[in-house]
Amino acid sequence: MKPPPTWGDRLHAVAMGSVAGGVAAYWLDYFTAGHVRSSDDAAYIAFENAFPAADGLMAASFATSAWHLTRGRAVAIPLGIAAGGAMTFLGAMDTLWNLEHGSYRHMTADMAVETGINIISLVFGPWTVARLWRRREALAG
Repeated sequence: MKPPPTWGDRLHAVAMGSVAGGVAAYWLDYFTAGHVRSSDDAAYIAFENAFPAADGLMAASFATSAWHLTRGRAVAIPLGIAAGGAMTFLGAMDTLWNLEHGSYRHMTADMAVETGINIISLVFGPWTVARLWRRREALAG
């Protein structure tokens, strides 16, 4: 018999669900109001327009992993690890773009949001991978 989800699992599930919701909110704003766009440069827009499919897959993986994690199901592990890996990869790509284009030197409110997203991606993604890897045996039952 599997033990019930831990307090840490529940908190992690809430965080993963929040990330999934935040990704959806980001892209909704990006394609409608555009407040989250840190530049109107054509190269930046082309770069950002390459992210929605990968971000959508990542967000769906986080949401599904969170749902399974709250139920103590082992399938949460590979889904969450995939999501955390994707987040790390996408965060690294975005950070490198910003470094190569000097974007961090022009810290507008939009760029502050972008910087926060980069930091969250490069911290939460690897942390999720590591935490879920450590929980794999407990969830496997």
